[in-house]
Amino acid sequence: MTKYEIAKKTLEQLNQFYPAGLYEWLFQYRKSKYNKLVQLESGIDEVMLNGTEDEMKDILDEYWSFHKSCIEDFSNSYEAKSKLNYARKKLNEKRINAWLFYT
Repeated sequence: MTKYEIAKKTLEQLNQFYPAGLYEWLFQYRKSKYNKLVQLESGIDEVMLNGTEDEMKDILDEYWSFHKSCIEDFSNSYEAKSKLNYARKKLNEKRINAWLFYT
């Protein structure tokens, strides 16, 4: 299996139980976990460009495990149930500001 196929299969499987709003909630209420996910995603990109299949498996395993802990935290959180719309608004504002900065 190629690195691309490994990543695609893993992300498709993760998507099956991925809760809507997780990223926005992490951004607003668990900033260190949000930053860790962004860091892991950058690592996946780097391995895709320059790594081996075994390195891809290793980083995707870490990514998968970290997501599982984030999803569990999200599922048990008061903020996820009551303040998700606010968290989405804040992350969207950040994305718009970043887009405006680069255009």
